[in-house]
This record gives sequence, C-alpha cells and structure tokens, in this order.
Amino acid sequence: MKTTTILITFLSLFCSSTVTGQVLQRRYENQLEEFNRMKTRGIVMLSVGSVAAVSGTVLIINGTHQLNNFVDDGSSEAYDEETTGSLKIIGGIICGVISIPLTSVGMVFTLFGAHKSKEYKEKIENLSLGIVCTPEVQGLSFVVRF
Repeated sequence: MKTTTILITFLSLFCSSTVTGQVLQRRYENQLEEFNRMKTRGIVMLSVGSVAAVSGTVLIINGTHQLNNFVDDGSSEAYDEETTGSLKIIGGIICGVISIPLTSVGMVFTLFGAHKSKEYKEKIENLSLGIVCTPEVQGLSFVVRF
C-alpha cells in the first residue's frame, strides 16, 4: 500500500511537471516568434523610412534646382516647369515627414525585438525538465531550470 501511494505520487508529480514544462516552453516559443516578427517589422519600417528620407531629399533638391533655373517668359512650358518643380518640393517634404516616424519606430521595433528575442532564446535554452538520479542523491529528483 505504501509503495503504491509513493508510486502514484511520483507519477502524478512527474506528469504535472512535464505538462507544466511543456506549457512554459510553448509560451516562450510563442513569445520568441512574436518578438522575431517585431524585429522583422522594425527592419522593414527602418528600410522604408530610410528610402523615403533619401527620396525626399533628392526631390527637394531637384525641385529647388528646377525652380531656380527656369525662365518665366509667360509660356505654358515655363508654367509647366514651375508647377513640376513645386510638386517635386511638396513631394519631397511629404516623403521627409513620413520618413521621420517610420525610421524612429523602425529603430525601436528592431532594437526591442532583437533584445527580447535574444532573451527568450536564452530562456528556452535554459529550460530543462528531467529526472536526476545521482550517487550523492538518494532517490529521484525533478529539476526545472529557469
């Protein structure tokens, strides 16, 4: 009777700690996946923001150069050239304004996602569940390392 009780207790402890370890590992893996996605989104936002900043700068420079070098003789070509230069400057300003939050948020997402991703990789690597039986320890032990 005593042996049966000990065996049942041992099996229930083993099953509950195995299930707990699997649930914890699954949760860590889900968090790792989420932070990897955050890092990827941050890299994309950072890239798009950088391209928008460079494009905006080029458009502003090109539009300013076009406005400074056209001759206003009252013709429709001069009006078209002035309008094109103004539109390039406006487009450049819009690209520049859009690039600021994209680049900023992209940097934060990339850095935070990379940091948390590394942290959860370490947690998954350090999580182990098993039975330890050594000469120094009499009997069996459960070990969950965090």
